Amino acid sequence: MNKNSLNIRNNYFKNILNATIISFLMKSQDLIDKIRSLKKLTPSETKIAEYFSRNYTEIVFENVTSISQKTGVSKATVVRFISKLGYHKFSAFRNELRHSA
Repeated sequence: MNKNSLNIRNNYFKNILNATIISFLMKSQDLIDKIRSLKKLTPSETKIAEYFSRNYTEIVFENVTSISQKTGVSKATVVRFISKLGYHKFSAFRNELRHSA
């Protein structure tokens, strides 16, 4: 492969990577915007919201129990918070995040 071909290939992969990063950042911002649009959060919901904001990339690997344990809130609170964000089930929330990553 000659030097020109390598440059073209490198630019191609840089463009794909940049597009992926931009898409990811937009989706994480969508989640943050959804959280911010909630009128009033309880102290427990605030813990979940802060956890989601700080750990956006890991949420796709989480489940209700692990989020509950890491935030110190009940599983029911996690489920209600997800519902408040507009998802009928945690799996729907996680699937949307997975497809956006």
